[in-house]
Amino acid sequence: MANNKVITIGREFGSGGREIGERVAKLLDIPCFDRQLVEMASEKWAWIRFT
Repeated sequence: MANNKVITIGREFGSGGREIGERVAKLLDIPCFDRQLVEMASEKWAWIRFT
């Protein structure tokens, strides 16, 4: 079985959460996906819709 890592960061406007996420991903050498990429994938495969 694959050794997958998933880290989610809850944030508010102006909190710097995106920058923190990008830095953590770089330190852990894992990809960082933002909401826009997740939304595009969900639309392509008709999973869930964000509100």
